[in-house]
Amino acid sequence: MTSDAHLFFTPIDEHGDIRQGDVICKKGSDGLDGFEYGLIANADCDLAQRKNGNSFTWLRIIGLNQYYDECWAPEKAAKLLEKQAKGVLSAVNAQINRLDGSLRSLDEERLFSWIIGYGLESVLAALVSSEHPVTEDIKVKLQAVDLLLEREGRKVGLQQVMEAAHLFKHSVDTMKSDMEKAFSNAGGFPDYFVLPELPLTAGIGFVVLLRAMSVVSADDVYKTELEARLADAPDAFYRIGRLSDRVRYGIMQKLGFLFMRIGDHPQYESACKTSYGIVIDDIIGAK
Repeated sequence: MTSDAHLFFTPIDEHGDIRQGDVICKKGSDGLDGFEYGLIANADCDLAQRKNGNSFTWLRIIGLNQYYDECWAPEKAAKLLEKQAKGVLSAVNAQINRLDGSLRSLDEERLFSWIIGYGLESVLAALVSSEHPVTEDIKVKLQAVDLLLEREGRKVGLQQVMEAAHLFKHSVDTMKSDMEKAFSNAGGFPDYFVLPELPLTAGIGFVVLLRAMSVVSADDVYKTELEARLADAPDAFYRIGRLSDRVRYGIMQKLGFLFMRIGDHPQYESACKTSYGIVIDDIIGAK
């Protein structure tokens, strides 16, 4: 952990009861580094009075890379398509008008359905004539559109968005700025909470998804990894740490109101910006 970890986490008694703000994890193939992480959300008073019905409500926690891939990228893809559709359609319809009349002009819906239904190569082949080959500009634009269209068996993730943005001639600085804006809170009530790190976990930058709420039996959540192993439940949830009261209250406030983060420690704000800044630089540098 970093030297600022005391701002985010608080010491716990390993044998103490599970409480609100406890970070839990278990093995999971679709999680981070082979593990799935969560945050206990039940109020302490309900837990103390056993009002939780022998179950815990928990919020999913994912890494920043996973957030950009699963949450940010689909939204960015939709925005890119909306912004670029007019220019792409204009170029494609201009090419159609040069042909022998076998094709009709397209609108956005028909073009997208054509690409999804028949594939990019078939679309490009239909736009070719001996006198009027498809220009490189049209090919590139349609390649970008193809990358951004979700279809059965293929989701649009960060890689597709980055490649499409490059084809649309978006600069690296523009993409970096767009990724930073994901956590600017400028788009309304945020439904996430950034954690610079997690206890006993490698990596930097994590996101609590406030809308990703699940329930798990209290019998399937152990106080320590050792306790889970002794109970012959190596795949069950176990506690790895507890958030500080300041951070815990901040998350619960957002969970209740999906409102802007206010009153957090300046070092916490700085650590959050640093964590997703490093991740963005790693992503951009790897492309």
